[in-house]
Amino acid sequence: RDAALISEVVFNVNSIVAALFTRGRDEGFHWMLALPGAGEEPASRHNPRGRWQFQAGDHNLPQSETLCTVIRIGSRGMTTPAQIRRIVEGIGMNVVPEVDRRREERFTCRVWFREAIRRLVENNILHCLDVDALEAELISLSSPSAEGVLAGTGKYTIHIAASCF
Repeated sequence: RDAALISEVVFNVNSIVAALFTRGRDEGFHWMLALPGAGEEPASRHNPRGRWQFQAGDHNLPQSETLCTVIRIGSRGMTTPAQIRRIVEGIGMNVVPEVDRRREERFTCRVWFREAIRRLVENNILHCLDVDALEAELISLSSPSAEGVLAGTGKYTIHIAASCF
């Protein structure tokens, strides 16, 4: 696909994207849900006191030095950024959702992200049949650029997810 066209689709004001940031070698990724151009980037954040908290704000994703990839996972259509925020800001912090308890020992931003996807699906905003498949796809798309981003020699990549629409 043409890179300029993909970039235009991914960074469209109506897009819902996953943004994965490197946390260091063998540390995995920081996961963020973002609404490019809408001024709302809902995410769970780990604060200095060791507790997770919900934050939403205007972030310039392409300016991040640790951004590995931005992946379009859907469109918000007629749903406003404020409506999406209301849906995801109520996700419990520091609590692993029941559906993930067999696979997750502790709360992380990835656990929050997975629950955010489920809630957006429940509200008919995203269409994602398998959150596990989406997670695997996002890791697969992000991992190749992580080493270059860490070394300061690479740049983030942009993609359109195959497992969500």
